[in-house]
Amino acid sequence: DVNGTGVMNFSVRDDMLGIYGTTTGTVLISDNLVAGVSIHGIAISGLQNATFRIVRNKIGTEVTGQSVLGQRSSGILIRDCNQGVIGGSLADKNIIAGCYDAPVTVINAYRVTVSQNEMFCNNVTSINQYPANSIQLGNWNPPDGRPKPFVHVIACTASTLSGTATPNAK
Repeated sequence: DVNGTGVMNFSVRDDMLGIYGTTTGTVLISDNLVAGVSIHGIAISGLQNATFRIVRNKIGTEVTGQSVLGQRSSGILIRDCNQGVIGGSLADKNIIAGCYDAPVTVINAYRVTVSQNEMFCNNVTSINQYPANSIQLGNWNPPDGRPKPFVHVIACTASTLSGTATPNAK
């Protein structure tokens, strides 16, 4: 596990690089190049007693992060997790490209911050109602009943971004 005191479940399969299980502490996934054809690039599932940080990864690109290399449904999948951060600062941004659904999919996890990531060349399929380069939230039913967060960008220039968002959206 992340504390170096036990075994942690880890898998590399044809559909993802996955971490799952009952570890405690902080799981850090950083500085990886995940390219080629897969269902998900990086996935975390069932970390109910831990936090996670996913930073400085290139998912679906070649080593420079400029061109698409491969294709997947989602670049990052978070399912049934307690809390975590994807990106967080410009220095820690993930680059996510080549997804045919949403670049980031969060399912049944309500304390996940997705901030300061670069997403490009992600397409919308006929079965996906979300816009390209968006974050998909699935099974949204938090215990406190809060509404599903959103950020709707109306206009952007080289120096400004404007639109509407739920309170505290980042």
